[in-house]
Amino acid sequence: MNTQSKVVFTPLKRIAVDGGDVLHALKASDPEFNGFGEAYFSLIQPNFIKSWRLHKKSTLNLIVPVGAVHFVTTLDGERFEEFMLSDQADYGRLSIEPEVWMAFQGISDRQSVVLNIMDRPHNPEDVERLDLEQMAFDWND
Repeated sequence: MNTQSKVVFTPLKRIAVDGGDVLHALKASDPEFNGFGEAYFSLIQPNFIKSWRLHKKSTLNLIVPVGAVHFVTTLDGERFEEFMLSDQADYGRLSIEPEVWMAFQGISDRQSVVLNIMDRPHNPEDVERLDLEQMAFDWND
């Protein structure tokens, strides 16, 4: 099964404003909005890869307002989809439904920031994790 039906990339507006741009993230009227549970930021260092995780019940809405991040998703550990999000031309939101594996790598020359807007509060029992080596994705490619 292809993850396309469970993973959606949405280009977002970046509005030029004197003194600093405004970057849209998520509106209640967006089709990917399933309610609000929690929002948090993850920091990721250049070239670091955060290992595989799967949320059993939560939908993730990922935005990179600072830096650049390479996201990889899979349903089965054999077929992978790749997405590049940054605060530049490819600024957008990656919405990931439950039961999709995801890992990500900082690809900027500085620390990157990932904003995650979830539809339910974080619950450690909702998350499964795997080491990077447990999936056949080549991060050096």
